[in-house]
Amino acid sequence: IVQSVVRFDLNGEPEVAYPDDLNDLIASGERLPFGLPSYMTTLTRDGGIVPFDIRLLSASHRDKPEGTNLLVAPVLLRSGKTEFLVYEVNLTALFADVMDRVLLDGSDQLWVLDSLGNPVYAAEDNVQVQSLLAHVPLSSLTSYTSAIVREYQTEGDERLALVAPTRMQSDVYLSI
Repeated sequence: IVQSVVRFDLNGEPEVAYPDDLNDLIASGERLPFGLPSYMTTLTRDGGIVPFDIRLLSASHRDKPEGTNLLVAPVLLRSGKTEFLVYEVNLTALFADVMDRVLLDGSDQLWVLDSLGNPVYAAEDNVQVQSLLAHVPLSSLTSYTSAIVREYQTEGDERLALVAPTRMQSDVYLSI
């Protein structure tokens, strides 16, 4: 689930990393395949404690065209500076680990979608999320602020959808 961990200083420069191949890049002065968003280091560059919540961010990745997901936690130092501990996480593996505990029968489906409607997790590969999105627009799903139940019809079958939105900073993840 956790693919790598990197400690970044207040300027956004990596200090130490795991696994060792990332640490080797740092030691040789090479750039890591991902970094912190510049808006975060703009706030910390001058020093001082900058209050940040732990954030889950989508980020570009040099070796992955689809990008990556970073869980960013502030590290508040006694010296009065803010640095960052960044976990690169595989959301598909994370959701699979959590959602595989949900008991589904043969006609049930469970998806976790990002705010663009892309499946981050699907319990069954044989049922595509487009069958739901054709009848229930994504814009209506992302507008919910709490869990709801909706009925819809697809291919002659009456379906029941439980939609549970989860907001993480500026993004919304939907469990359907």
